[in-house]
Amino acid sequence: MASVTFPAGLGGDGSTVTDDDNASTGLGNGGHRLRFVPALAQTVVMAQTAKDRAAAAASSAGAASTSETNAGNSATAAAGSASAASTSETNAGNSASAASTSEDNAADSETAAAASAATAGTRESGAIAAAASAEADADRAEAAAQGLLGRRTVVNTVAENIDVADVDSGTHYRCARSTRQEIRLSETAALGATVHVQARGAGLVAFVGGLIRSRGGRRHVTEQDGQVTATKTAQTEWSIAGDLGDVQTQQSEYQLAVGGTYQLAGGSTYQVTSVTAA
Repeated sequence: MASVTFPAGLGGDGSTVTDDDNASTGLGNGGHRLRFVPALAQTVVMAQTAKDRAAAAASSAGAASTSETNAGNSATAAAGSASAASTSETNAGNSASAASTSEDNAADSETAAAASAATAGTRESGAIAAAASAEADADRAEAAAQGLLGRRTVVNTVAENIDVADVDSGTHYRCARSTRQEIRLSETAALGATVHVQARGAGLVAFVGGLIRSRGGRRHVTEQDGQVTATKTAQTEWSIAGDLGDVQTQQSEYQLAVGGTYQLAGGSTYQVTSVTAA
């Protein structure tokens, strides 16, 4: 039996998901309809925690760098104060007491500068440790996601059109076609049904059918070896997430050939629009 737990320390809710028929944690015996999408949501939460910690670490590193710069400026100012004290002592003559006071102030500034530099070094060490911890959290979150997505029926296909129905839930399609492939998502599939798609070929993988929701309205896999998971979330709605990319439209002008020469059709050129991977 395989299982995955989403620790509260990493942003999860402490829940556990298993691949058996357990009534409380299992994905088997219909349990995936209740637990698979929440498990994916927990994975996203844990990944967000890792991202937030990494951002906090980066912010701490920036603050440490600023403190170190300020310390350098303070040291420069201290050196300037010491020089001014020496000049005052030479020029003052009988004002030895004032020159001595200036010299004491310069020494205090230099001590403060040294303390600031030590504080900056401590903060920088803490920032490096926090960044390492955040990276480890991200690795654990990714490992948890792969644990859920790895147990799928794998289908290698070069078909141009792939119709995905309820019985295909949990299937991992490796789309190896070198030209456009379409993944047609059925509106009759059960809620919670999931399909994992991997673009193994150089062609564009497009999703069609029903209402498809994704970040930025993108519905294509344009990246070599990019992977996307589609989940049935409503009666006529699928939600897709993963390595989704933009598409761009190219326009080319053509002329009709008449005999051995090129002539314009109807007095003008015509355009052909094709969709290519971004």
